[in-house]
Amino acid sequence: MSYIFLIPATYSDLKEKQISLFAMVAGITLGMVKLIWGIINDGPFYMIALIPGVALMICSFIFAGKIGKGDGLALLILGSIEGYRRCVVITLIGIGAMFVFCLVGLIIRKLNRNTEIPFIPFLTVGMVISHLAGI
Repeated sequence: MSYIFLIPATYSDLKEKQISLFAMVAGITLGMVKLIWGIINDGPFYMIALIPGVALMICSFIFAGKIGKGDGLALLILGSIEGYRRCVVITLIGIGAMFVFCLVGLIIRKLNRNTEIPFIPFLTVGMVISHLAGI
């Protein structure tokens, strides 16, 4: 279900360096449906799924824009759709993929320390890998 949100968000993040309105509306709608369903069935523990997104939003404010607010919002949406455990797994795989990408880019001198890298495509990679691995 998260692909409905992540694929358009990835495209717009790569192309326009911002998340499209369609991706946001799709993600928020899916997230709200899942949150309402989760609260009814799982109680308040489902709200824990929002912690990674809130943490990234706080980091966005602390580091004054070095981390995009859209990335934090994407994690909020992803957490509400997938739940805490899957959100953390997807985020960690995405961070690992981003690390490898940046390391290779720095080694071959295609990237430098000021290069802006979009994070949502790596969340999509994390989602694909986690689904293929059955995590």
